[in-house]
Amino acid sequence: KAKEGEPGFKRKAIPKTNREVITPDSSMKVGTTFKIVELSELLQGEGEFQNRKDRQTSQQAIDKIRERAVLFDPAQVIEPARTSDSGPPIVLPSGVIISGYGRVLTIKELYENPEYEKQRDTYLETLFAKYKKPGLANPFPGIKQPVLVQQLNVSKFGKEDAAQEKKIIKFVKASNIQKADAMSASEKAANDVKGTKKI
Repeated sequence: KAKEGEPGFKRKAIPKTNREVITPDSSMKVGTTFKIVELSELLQGEGEFQNRKDRQTSQQAIDKIRERAVLFDPAQVIEPARTSDSGPPIVLPSGVIISGYGRVLTIKELYENPEYEKQRDTYLETLFAKYKKPGLANPFPGIKQPVLVQQLNVSKFGKEDAAQEKKIIKFVKASNIQKADAMSASEKAANDVKGTKKI
């Protein structure tokens, strides 16, 4: 059983946030629930659970994350979105990120880089204002680096792990269709390599 701060730790859902999300190609509709989690409770997907295998290591990717941090708009990762390639990152109950890994890396940069203190404060203020609770200055006590996520309702994908995994992989591929920047050759190769996957 995961402890607080570890991937898979069970956080309470935010009331009345059950919603439907559609993939950009309209091939799948899924159910999600909003939760506030600790940054350390999130994991990068591996193998078929993540299409953008090397995005966090190339200099170009790092520059892109910093660029997004400078121009950070909290509404893009806090406000609900109809499609799975935008809005709060989408995760599995295990904490594995299946859509929005780049968004998580940008939020991580805000928390870890003092240069983006202003953007970090704006993110937290926006988050606190949206989910404030009467009498509490911090609606998420005990969470040091809060991240708003959408947790995928995998139970609707069937009772068997194999059936769930098949549907999750289909969702990941449909959600991570490349737009502005095409996959590199190494990403395409890595995409064919199966890694550890935790639902």
